[in-house]
Amino acid sequence: MEEGYDGPQGAAEILMLMKCGTFCRTPELPGGASRSSTISPTPTMSTLAHMNRGNTLHTLVTPPPTPPETGNKSSNTSPSPPPLETRLCDDPTCPDASKIPCNDPTCPYLTQVDNINRQQRILVGDPRSQAQLRWFKEVVDTKPATYYSQLAPIGIHILEQGRAAQTSHDLQKADFLVGDCKRLDKWLQNGSGDKLFVLQDEEWFNTRPSLSASEFFKELRAKGMSKTLLLEVQELGKQIGDPNVNAVQPMPIDEILERWHVKDQSIPPINLLNLMCKDDAYQPWPLAKHCNLLNQAAASCASIAQSAFYATAGKESTEVMTKLIDLEACMHFMIFGQAGAISTWHMDAIGPYTYITLEPNEEGRQPDEVLKLWAYVRTDHLSEPERAEIKLQFRQDHESFKPDPKHIRILALVAGDTLIMPPGTIHAPITITDCLFRGGMVMQKKEMWRSIREWRFCSDNDQCTNENQPRQARSMLDYFRREVHANPAACGYKGDSGRTVEDFENDWRQLSGASMVCSCKAGCKTRKCGCQINSQRCGSHCHGGIVKCENPYGCEVQTQVEVLAS
Repeated sequence: MEEGYDGPQGAAEILMLMKCGTFCRTPELPGGASRSSTISPTPTMSTLAHMNRGNTLHTLVTPPPTPPETGNKSSNTSPSPPPLETRLCDDPTCPDASKIPCNDPTCPYLTQVDNINRQQRILVGDPRSQAQLRWFKEVVDTKPATYYSQLAPIGIHILEQGRAAQTSHDLQKADFLVGDCKRLDKWLQNGSGDKLFVLQDEEWFNTRPSLSASEFFKELRAKGMSKTLLLEVQELGKQIGDPNVNAVQPMPIDEILERWHVKDQSIPPINLLNLMCKDDAYQPWPLAKHCNLLNQAAASCASIAQSAFYATAGKESTEVMTKLIDLEACMHFMIFGQAGAISTWHMDAIGPYTYITLEPNEEGRQPDEVLKLWAYVRTDHLSEPERAEIKLQFRQDHESFKPDPKHIRILALVAGDTLIMPPGTIHAPITITDCLFRGGMVMQKKEMWRSIREWRFCSDNDQCTNENQPRQARSMLDYFRREVHANPAACGYKGDSGRTVEDFENDWRQLSGASMVCSCKAGCKTRKCGCQINSQRCGSHCHGGIVKCENPYGCEVQTQVEVLAS
């Protein structure tokens, strides 16, 4: 781990300041450490510089490295800063990027961004994080082996070898970006699309429908009165090796509530997965504005499904509604992780931008009483061959993947933070305190090529993701194909980029063929055909390549034969 940074030590470190800055907040940090109960101990450390969450500032600034010394090395004077014209911000989201930078060493923006980076280092090294590291070391040799003991080496490697993510005004140097909704809006319009972005905007956050962990538990208790209600739970204490035992299993709500309040490190934690969450109101407005491709694809899937059924008296058929549940589960979800939970290194399956907001455990408490460490492999600054090498190692090692420590970044999230993660990010989150997330997945049209590329990687290497493809994948891909053919450049398939429509066609054919494969032997003319049940055409891998297919939604195999015969 890097040692703590005590702030600028002289004029040489206060080099570059822009007229614009970024919003940040630096809450007090707790000094206590425990097995990370639902509510962590009352903070005892002094405030770093408690910034107002409502500040609306627009670019990141951090002091660049001290330039090398020149001349007489025995001189006690600090090196002179480079001329102003060499210190312009290169961030496309900065409204003053091409204007005169501030040269005032007392400018508050330097302090603000320094506090962001300093806060990250402190939270990653927080006593609660160190207590989690000790827990991982205690369980790593558990016999018989459990899912948790198998995951413990991943946590040890991350916490011992990873380093706190840092931001910068220089996009090439920044591990992540941070800002309010206005800055996120500019990034989605002008950015390169490959950076993690931490949204911190109190005004937006407070306009969302609120939900704290304690309120969620109240809802669970009310639902728990019915003994028949079950939730999907990742039970990390299950033993490995039993073919009849899966880490993810249904669990009654009353049993979940009982397990949740056990704070005993001899009992591995649980994760509540795939919790229903259909409200669009908690999605950041810049994502709703710029990243609606997945919503459009979902609407297309719905219209295809609707065409096969009859709706009367203004009511949709129940059968139609069930066909959208799988895709909706990708677009909107909640995850509630118990303190100590961890996942293996993985990618999100269909190449989306994933956004998640960390909710408070109790309203009115300090934001950093809730803490999640989001470990990821940073690759945006690497060359294509270097990225390919990391993916090759990931594909080959999958569950035993140990990324080079120089690429591991740890992003500390506290209550109120919203993380937006680009497609193809290899990540392994660690839950330090109990953490409730609300979020979803989106796609941006101009970055469709990026999503398709990462989707193809996960499809070809399903050991690299912990998710299944949605049942509507083929219909989604057909919608994307129509968009690409209508305007390739708008989807990122430009001649000057080296990405062509032919590249998309190759990915489309492989992805749509593998997304759902029916094994019908009678021409898919019955309602038992999986493709037909899910309102989709048959793909290139379906029904053993038999040409005759009576699926009313179409068949790629039959279409290809007809084209060749014409």
